[in-house]
Amino acid sequence: NMVCFKDDLYMFGGHDLHNEKLGDFWKFDIKNSKWSLIESLGTGPSARSGHTIEIVKDTLVLFGGILEITKETDETYLYDVPTNTWSMIEALNIKGADADDDLFLRGDQTSTVHNAKDSTMKKNKNNGSATHFNH
Repeated sequence: NMVCFKDDLYMFGGHDLHNEKLGDFWKFDIKNSKWSLIESLGTGPSARSGHTIEIVKDTLVLFGGILEITKETDETYLYDVPTNTWSMIEALNIKGADADDDLFLRGDQTSTVHNAKDSTMKKNKNNGSATHFNH
């Protein structure tokens, strides 16, 4: 799974020919056709395959994946490109929210969905700020 940011492609994890999960993080410089292993700061994701990675502004958002054959995860990690730093987002229950309402934050937009099953919000462990989406 890869994502493009400016003139670089970023790739995290996956699996090898023996289905062993990989946890390495690579960048491909499109202009110079050169791969480099990223030595990042912070606590990054463990080895996995089948995850989703997207770019939001200058942050890579990595969600989920398969850790082992029968073990999937719903973990969410952020990689801040300018600071070369990973952080994990943890799920927190929102006090005072109706049990049937979900709060979704997307970019600078916020919306509440009524009659949803779970009212959970993600919180960034590093700076304590509530960041985004339902779980």
